[in-house]
Amino acid sequence: MASSHTVSQGECMRTIARRHGFSDAMAIWNHPNNEGLRNRRKSPHVLAPGDVVYIPDAKKKVVECATGKSHKFRVRLAKRDVHVVFVDADGQPLANSPYVLRVGNIERKGQTGADGAIHEKGFHPREERAELELTELGITRTLLIGHLNPHHEESGWRQRLANLGYEANESGLADFARDHDFPEDTEAEALRNALHEHSHSPSPR
Repeated sequence: MASSHTVSQGECMRTIARRHGFSDAMAIWNHPNNEGLRNRRKSPHVLAPGDVVYIPDAKKKVVECATGKSHKFRVRLAKRDVHVVFVDADGQPLANSPYVLRVGNIERKGQTGADGAIHEKGFHPREERAELELTELGITRTLLIGHLNPHHEESGWRQRLANLGYEANESGLADFARDHDFPEDTEAEALRNALHEHSHSPSPR
């Protein structure tokens, strides 16, 4: 039966889909009744607490099989991904830096890309915390998976300032503007949009 879901902190469309029995989060996100939400949020991975998501009826799949035998069925379930970019205090990527990422009981090792990025996929939707260590640099960060709010929300731009090593307030926003050579009369909306472009880079400032 169709229903609605009110988003809590840390939820994204994949976790909501899993909770309501959908293997494909896009079946919910792309539903016509969620057009208003799509227009506001743009990305199914960045929702705000209090957003209301329409949950359509799940389509049932019927499979015929012989009786008196054992059968295996494989179900595809929505997973969570971790995407983060590291830059230094000058905004330069921390490229080719060895890392260890720990999510629940899963440990992944690798190197940051040329752009300082880390992309790891396939974690359980219930996982909300990760420990990320840049081993050669001695840098360790705790990541809250799915907790980044939309950048137009006050909580969202404050989170992005903190991720970049600034104070999460108007003073920090002014520091960000000066560091990136924005004119003094730059509107706050333009600065928030610029923060969004830089926001996936937890900097070791």
